[in-house]
Amino acid sequence: MKRTAEGAVLACRCAESHQQLLAYDDSASPLLPTVLLPLLCSEALVVPLRAIVTVPELQLSSSWVDFGTCFVNQQTSREIYLMNLSSCRSYWAVLMGHQSAIKEAKDFVVSPSSGLLEARPTNAPPTSITLEVFFTPRSNELYESTMVVEGMLGEKSCALRLRGQGSYDETFMETHQL
Repeated sequence: MKRTAEGAVLACRCAESHQQLLAYDDSASPLLPTVLLPLLCSEALVVPLRAIVTVPELQLSSSWVDFGTCFVNQQTSREIYLMNLSSCRSYWAVLMGHQSAIKEAKDFVVSPSSGLLEARPTNAPPTSITLEVFFTPRSNELYESTMVVEGMLGEKSCALRLRGQGSYDETFMETHQL
């Protein structure tokens, strides 16, 4: 790196011809690198560069899931969709917040709990994955929790509020059909 009175100058040279190809001068314009294209007449054409970095944008199909009243120790499920609205893929993971009622039990569970969402193709709907949220009340209480989906590239997280009531009343027992 060569320092001048005006600022710092960074340069990149071609491996074969040793000609300078990329330069950055922080005195000219902040964060505006340039490419120097050598011409036959021993002069160079300076071309400014501009880069756009895309960060994934995740969105849930709902911000709230209420399971209503469910029979104790019987698992109930709901589906929501996690969508990638951006043009780059996203690695994501689900984090479960504090769950009220019985602390040692996992009353709300999400599957899958992590994964990869591919980029949204140009002029196409967002890519998405189905998340299945399970609720299993352990007693006759109100359960609440928050599920947060976080991307691995620092994108804005998505929150989903979860709620369900446990009951010993058999009218809330689901009958399973095979």
